[in-house]
Amino acid sequence: FPDAVAKFPLTVTFNGAQFDLQFLRRRFPQFCPLAHIDLRYALSKLGHNGGLKQIERTLGIKRPDHLREVDGYEAVRLWSAHRRGTAGALDRLVEYCRHDVVNMKPLAERVAQEMPKVAGVTVPL
Repeated sequence: FPDAVAKFPLTVTFNGAQFDLQFLRRRFPQFCPLAHIDLRYALSKLGHNGGLKQIERTLGIKRPDHLREVDGYEAVRLWSAHRRGTAGALDRLVEYCRHDVVNMKPLAERVAQEMPKVAGVTVPL
């Protein structure tokens, strides 16, 4: 994992400062992202508060119908079900996580568009 992500200059997460990065550093002590943006805090500065799924809904970012109600608690349940041998649990968990990752892009784009306005900065494009 550290070698795979080392080639990327930026790590983007949602609530990663509180969870993901700490978990990854315990598991991979050599993991040290060059730069990190936690969209949870950036979005909060823009007035978008709550969990990832709530913010996605507010901003019109959609997930497939069969994943709309899956949240972090359900992800833990899916992992446990997979470990017990429940067919399909891992596939559903991976699909859920894939949408978490894919949805970072429109959220980061939103932050990049709105943050300069909030900060009173003009950014030439």
